[in-house]
Amino acid sequence: MEQKKLISPIISRSAALYCIEDKKYLYADNINVRIYPASITKLLTACTALQFLSLDSIITVGDEYELINEHSSLALVFPGYRLTFSDLLAGMLISSGCDAAYTVAAAAARAAFPDKAMSAQEAVERFVSMMNEYAASVIGMVNSRFQNPDGQDEDEHYSTAEDLIKLGRHALGIPEIKAVTKLTEKESDIVSGEHLVWLTTNKLLVEDSPYYCPEAVGLKTGSTDLSGFLLLGAFEQWSKTYISFVSCPGPYGEQFSLTLQLLSECGLTARYTS
Repeated sequence: MEQKKLISPIISRSAALYCIEDKKYLYADNINVRIYPASITKLLTACTALQFLSLDSIITVGDEYELINEHSSLALVFPGYRLTFSDLLAGMLISSGCDAAYTVAAAAARAAFPDKAMSAQEAVERFVSMMNEYAASVIGMVNSRFQNPDGQDEDEHYSTAEDLIKLGRHALGIPEIKAVTKLTEKESDIVSGEHLVWLTTNKLLVEDSPYYCPEAVGLKTGSTDLSGFLLLGAFEQWSKTYISFVSCPGPYGEQFSLTLQLLSECGLTARYTS
C-alpha cells in the first residue's frame, strides 16, 4: 500500500481515507499503530447490541449507571428512566452518552443470556466479551481489544485506524446505525415521560458550523486524555461512500479541519476550512 504523506504526522498521529466501493485507501498514514479509540467504541457497542435488542425494546436505566466514569459525556438518562433502545442509540451515537452506552451494554447482555442472573457489573463485563468476539469474528478487527462499552481510557482498550475504518464500513451497512449517525439532533418524549434532546458532537454535520461538509453522513467523534481528538467520518460523493479517520492531539476542532483538508487533498471536495 502506498503511504501518502499529505498531513504531517506531527499534527495527525494517524489518518486514513478509504473508498468502500473501490475497496481502496486514498490515503493511509500510521494506520496500524495502536491508538485509544475513545467514544468511537460506541459504534461497536451499537453493532453488538443490535444482535440482541430490537429498536422498540423498552429498557430501564439501572445500577449500571454507577459504573460510568466521572466527567463522562452524558445523554442525561438517569436510573429509573424507561426508554426504547432506539432512543438509547440516539443518546449514545448522537450526543455520545456514556450513560446510554452502559445501559445498552447491560440490557443486551441480559437479553443474550435471559436465564442467567447478572449484576450490573457482570452484565457489562459479559457484554464487553461479546463486543470483542463480534469485533474479531464478524468485522475482522484483529488488532483491537476493548475493555468497556463507552471508550474510556484503559491500558488494554485499543484499536488502530485500519480497524476503525473496518468498523465504520460495517456500521454503515447497518441501516439502523447509519440513520442515527447522520442526524444533527433528536428530541424524544421517552416512555417514562421525560423530554430529552440530543445534539450531535460531529461538527461536519452542522450547517452553521465552520466545519460543515454537505457530503458528510456520519459517523462518530471521540476524545479522551490519552486518545486526543478523533473523528471517524463518512461521506457520500459521486455515488460512492468514503470513510475517513483522523487522530490528533488537539486543540479541539483540529479533528474536523484535518478531515476537511484530507478530503480536499484527495480530491473529494474543493472546500477546505482552516
